[in-house]
Amino acid sequence: MTTLMARAAETGCTVLFSSHVVAELERVCDHLIVISKSVLQLSSETDALLSTHVRLIGPGGADAPAGVDAVLERADSRAQTILLARLARPVADPRWESRPVTVEDIALGYLTRPVPQALGQGTRTAPEPSGEAQAREEPPGQPPAPAVRLTAVPHEESHR
Repeated sequence: MTTLMARAAETGCTVLFSSHVVAELERVCDHLIVISKSVLQLSSETDALLSTHVRLIGPGGADAPAGVDAVLERADSRAQTILLARLARPVADPRWESRPVTVEDIALGYLTRPVPQALGQGTRTAPEPSGEAQAREEPPGQPPAPAVRLTAVPHEESHR
């Protein structure tokens, strides 16, 4: 994989790399596209994603603090609340601790969220599909289409 990506970078061609092994993506790609159930969830440079997404740990049952643009995951207990969040600006509330996340954390957060949310500048998403499109069934005898596909497009582009 490393040799392929190094060669692609040398030649300047485009590589479209699709994988369900999300951890691989962070090592080789600098642009991430997440598609879930045929809906574009996310398209952005990985550096931009890593700088605008964090894991926040704060007081139990607390609302998301000022500065949070979207909550992708939430876990609550009496003692603490843990959020995977996209930030619009830094969180200044001293009750909240911010920890870095990985590309894998971000990709899984967008894959598991129930409804696409509008993304900030530098990211793109498609509108939520209509109920009619979601209810479509596969033709008889045809295997179902994959529900999830992760695709990463390196900045130094090549083809597969």
